[in-house]
Amino acid sequence: MNKKRKLLLGILILVLLTTVACSKEENPAEVPVEEENQELEEAEEAEEGASLPTHEEFVSEVDGKGVTKEEYEQYYLYRKYAYIMSYGEEVFEGEEAEKLEENLRLELQGEIAKEQIFVLLAENAGF
Repeated sequence: MNKKRKLLLGILILVLLTTVACSKEENPAEVPVEEENQELEEAEEAEEGASLPTHEEFVSEVDGKGVTKEEYEQYYLYRKYAYIMSYGEEVFEGEEAEKLEENLRLELQGEIAKEQIFVLLAENAGF
């Protein structure tokens, strides 16, 4: 009986220590508001500097292979159509429409570049 109590007490202590250690989070009240605002401003400045690169033939190019502007527009129109089907036509109307379209284009360009890199890696691996 004594061994069972020690084992049960040991398990209880282990569970309590694990719970306390895993539940420790930074208290949001401790983070100064000034630091938080500065981080937001820096993130907004970085977003403002982002723009689509210009190239004569390609919108996105990896190792000499690229997506032409026409192909990119087709990708974009398909993605825009998917947004309209999901959220309605009014999603591209109003004051935030321009920002949404810009973000959509940047996101799409990144996805296309990733896809090109994956294809290149697969080709180099013999697939």
